[in-house]
Amino acid sequence: MAIDLSSQMSAVIDLMGQSLTLKRKSSTINKFGDSTNTYTTEIIYAGVNDFNDEEEWTKYGIFVPGDKLFFIKSIVTKPSEGDEIIYRGETYEIKKIRFPDSGYISHYECGAKRI
Repeated sequence: MAIDLSSQMSAVIDLMGQSLTLKRKSSTINKFGDSTNTYTTEIIYAGVNDFNDEEEWTKYGIFVPGDKLFFIKSIVTKPSEGDEIIYRGETYEIKKIRFPDSGYISHYECGAKRI
């Protein structure tokens, strides 16, 4: 019997997740070529893990131990690379996003670096 890891992760986020702020980044370029970033914020619920030496993304040098992996439930509109997460007073920029391997996406896994 196959185990549905997506629904299990959703349950873990419900039990152990934390409230944090997601800042969605939107960029515009004016007629002079200057870029302006604006942000909208929303409170979301997510699981949080520190990266360690065993993580795939740390093995390839994308992240270092201490960077964060946020598990964001899919009921939130899909986050984007460049969006920011405020967690325990620190701001992290989302650098990579991956999805579960199953057909149903219950959550997004967002690798983020402190800025």
